Amino acid sequence: MAGFDRQVSLPNAKTRPVGRLGFLDALRGLAVLLVLFQHVGELTWSVVPEVSGNWLDIGQLGVMLFFCCSGFIIPVSLERTGRLDTFWISRFFRLYPLYWFSLAGAFVCSQLFDIPTAAVTTADWLANITMLQHFLGRPDAVGLYWSLAWEMAFYLLITVLFLLHAHRRPVLLSAAINTCLLAAVLLYWLFLPGKHFSVGLFNIALMFAGYAVHQWFVGKVATSVIVTTVGYTALTGVVILLTTTFSGGLTDQIGVPRSALPLGTAWLGALLIFTVVVASARSGLRFPAWLRRLGTISFSVYLMQSLVVAGIEVPAAPPWLVAVIWTTATLLISELTYRFLEVPAIKLGHRTVRSRPRTTSVSGVEPPTISSPPRKKPAEHFSSTG
Repeated sequence: MAGFDRQVSLPNAKTRPVGRLGFLDALRGLAVLLVLFQHVGELTWSVVPEVSGNWLDIGQLGVMLFFCCSGFIIPVSLERTGRLDTFWISRFFRLYPLYWFSLAGAFVCSQLFDIPTAAVTTADWLANITMLQHFLGRPDAVGLYWSLAWEMAFYLLITVLFLLHAHRRPVLLSAAINTCLLAAVLLYWLFLPGKHFSVGLFNIALMFAGYAVHQWFVGKVATSVIVTTVGYTALTGVVILLTTTFSGGLTDQIGVPRSALPLGTAWLGALLIFTVVVASARSGLRFPAWLRRLGTISFSVYLMQSLVVAGIEVPAAPPWLVAVIWTTATLLISELTYRFLEVPAIKLGHRTVRSRPRTTSVSGVEPPTISSPPRKKPAEHFSSTG
C-alpha cells in the first residue's frame, strides 16, 4: 500500500534520534501478507472466498491496517518536514515510479496475454496514471489500485488542514470526521435508501484514528481518551454498515454488493490489531525481522502480486503448489523492484529536495521535535534497514 513512509524521527526520552519504526514495518508486513493470502488463496482454495465473503474479508483487513499505518505516520511526516514542497516531492518519488511500473505491466499483460482488465479505453488508462481514477469515475486497471486513491485523498486533506493550521488536535479531528460520517449516513438512510453509499469514506475515519493513536503513542493523549476515540471510530463503522445493509445499498469499496459481517469484522479487526500492536510496541515488544522486512518491501508486494498471478500460469499443478509458486515469485520480484526501483526513486526524491532552495515551513516556524514519553521497559530497537 501507499503510506509507506520509510524514515521518521522518533527520539526517546533523551531525544536520541532513531531510524525506522520496526513495529510499523511489522504491521505493514502483516497487512500485505493478508492481502497476498486473499488474492492467491481465492484462486487456489474455495474456502478462502467462502470465508472472505461470509465471515471475515481477509484482504480488506489487510488494507484497513495499511490505512491505520498511514494515519499514524503521514501527518507526522508532513509536520516533521514542515514544508509542503518537501512532503509532496517525497511522496511523489515514493509512490509514482513503482505505481507507473506496475501500471505499465498491467497494460502489457492486457495486450500480450489477453488478461482482462477493467480499464478498456484509452481514457481509462490515462486516468489510472493519476492514481485518482476512483474519484474521476474511471475503473481501476488493477483491482488493488482502489486503495491508493483513498491514500491520496488523505494526503490532500491533511495538506489542507496543515495550511489552515487545523491539524494539531487529531483526537478532535477524528471525532469531527466520525460525527460527519454518522450525519451523512443518517441523511442517506432518511432520503436515499437503496442508493449507493460510499463506504470508502470510512477509510478516512480509520486514518484519523491512526493519527490520534500516534498522539497517544508519544504521550500527548491519555489512554482513556484514545480508547474513546478508537471506540467512536468502531461505532461509526458499525452504524455505516448496518444502515446501508437495512437500506439495501451496501456495497464494498469498489461497488460490489456485500454483506455487513465480513466487512465489519475486517474494519473492527484492523482497529483492534493496530491498537494492540502499537500498545505492545510502546511497552517495548520487538517483532520478527522477517515480518519487518516484509513490511519494508510491502508496497512492491502489494503492486506486484496481481502481475505475478496474471503473468505466471501454472497448468496441471495442485493448488498448494500454485500458491507456493505465486507467493515465492511475488516476494522475489518485489525484493528486486524494491532494491532497483523503489530505493533509487526515493534517493532521487531526496536529492531533488536537497537541490531546492529552502522555503518557509508550513507553519511559518521550524517543525517541532516529536518525542516519546519515558517508558518503564527498554524501547524497541528501530533498525535502519527494517
